[in-house]
Amino acid sequence: AISDHVGRVQSAQAGTLFLDEIGDLPMELQAKILRFLQERVVDHIGGRKEIPVDVRIVCAMYQNLEDLISKGLFREDLYYRISDIVLEIPSLKQREGDTLLLAKSFLNRWNKEYSSSAKCFSAGAIAAMAAYDWPGNVRELESRVKRGVIMADGSQISAEGLELASSK
Repeated sequence: AISDHVGRVQSAQAGTLFLDEIGDLPMELQAKILRFLQERVVDHIGGRKEIPVDVRIVCAMYQNLEDLISKGLFREDLYYRISDIVLEIPSLKQREGDTLLLAKSFLNRWNKEYSSSAKCFSAGAIAAMAAYDWPGNVRELESRVKRGVIMADGSQISAEGLELASSK
């Protein structure tokens, strides 16, 4: 519950509270989040007074909240409270060129962390990344590149190293 995290919320004072995958929240928790957003206070567990909190709220979701509202799975009043500014980011598959750009960035990060000798992607890996639908979006790409870096036994990461090799 939101009141379980008062210390974290207090430390976020005048900062940003990030609510990831808000579309997955159960209705009971949605009501608590709505109350918090309306009143900008939290209750200390066992406490007797409300604590005012001044934070910016940023929410992320992979689901269409309007569809969830129509199915009775998301509160309409909460939707309007959190949707002052909505940025729709296309899926990774829809952003031409971004897959390889992000993959190279992840490769650099994981190379530094794991002191890997993998410096680039093979032509097959690049083709496989371009052809793949990326249902897990950027998180899946990051995870596959990390695996590729860890499993690499040479200077290139292959489609097999990314687990994107065709099973044909």
